Amino acid sequence: MKLVKNTVIGLSLSAAFAGYAAQDQANLDFSVSVAQACAIQGVNDSVWSAIDGNFTANANNSSGSITVLCTSSTAYSIGLDNGQNYNGTSRTMSDGNSNSIAYNVYKDNGFTSSWGDIGSGSELNGTGTGANQAATVYARIPSGQAPVPAGSYSDVVVVTLNF
Repeated sequence: MKLVKNTVIGLSLSAAFAGYAAQDQANLDFSVSVAQACAIQGVNDSVWSAIDGNFTANANNSSGSITVLCTSSTAYSIGLDNGQNYNGTSRTMSDGNSNSIAYNVYKDNGFTSSWGDIGSGSELNGTGTGANQAATVYARIPSGQAPVPAGSYSDVVVVTLNF
């Protein structure tokens, strides 16, 4: 008799879990906002090989690069200021004394489109892809300058990224 009693109880519990009397549902939503973002990932300096300092030959050219990472479809602008040694008419590299070498910075390898600061109308504009994008900086030391003494000449230009 005890065996029958256990079997009946087991059947009652199985019947209670086999079906439900009612059901309710709700939505569980997932969302995220993707913000526009840009960052400078790296800068490769523009360095010339040694020049003669007489500037009688053709112009001396060099290049560097700026790498940015921007959210896909984000418009951005890269500006280059006039540098620490700007003389009022051109960017210059200085030897730390009174000697300087003028140079220009361009957005194209034909050296026709000057690269300026944000708001100058000559900044570089682009649109983010969600991947690193490198922009080449073309630099030229024009011929026809007054001779300078041997030494190390340099300038620092600030890169600004607006988005």
